[in-house]
Amino acid sequence: MKKYISILASALAVLLLVSCSKDTEGLTQVTYYAVIELAGPVYDQAEAGPLCCFRIFRNTSTVDLAGEWMVTIDADGYSDGPFMFITYNSNKNDGQEIWLDDLGNFWGTKVKVSCNVASLTFGSETPAENVDYDPITVKVADGKMTFGGTKTTSGAVADAIEFKLEYSDDPGVVYTAHGYRRTGLQGGEE
Repeated sequence: MKKYISILASALAVLLLVSCSKDTEGLTQVTYYAVIELAGPVYDQAEAGPLCCFRIFRNTSTVDLAGEWMVTIDADGYSDGPFMFITYNSNKNDGQEIWLDDLGNFWGTKVKVSCNVASLTFGSETPAENVDYDPITVKVADGKMTFGGTKTTSGAVADAIEFKLEYSDDPGVVYTAHGYRRTGLQGGEE
């Protein structure tokens, strides 16, 4: 028993001696952080409001039309959704065209269409090449977005979107899409 007590006492003494290090004498527990200035495009904060979170980054020419949208599709008595669509700037960044993409959620739609940012409209006079579902084309018509123009499923105010789609592999059937921009708020697909 004395053997175990002496081993325990020795281990405790070694532990105490090791924990008392001169490396930490005189040091505080205050942490300092470096200030780093970043180079590149300037991002500015949008005015406060329920929908401002989607217009924070103003470095693209089509920022007001860009977003994630929860869309319901109607055609010939058929209604389904919501499906997530996204709209975003093209690499030209000229304010004249956007991508409309359903992320494979509806028909495999990914088309580049003309837009008018000032009037918040978009569409194509002629069918556009569908990059996700070749060889079909898609005509996008009467596309428009309205700030604060609708409500989400939980009743929050959101930006509205609506447009019509006609696919070359389903000619004559016009699919009407309508929905809201995701707000980022909790609750469902908001």
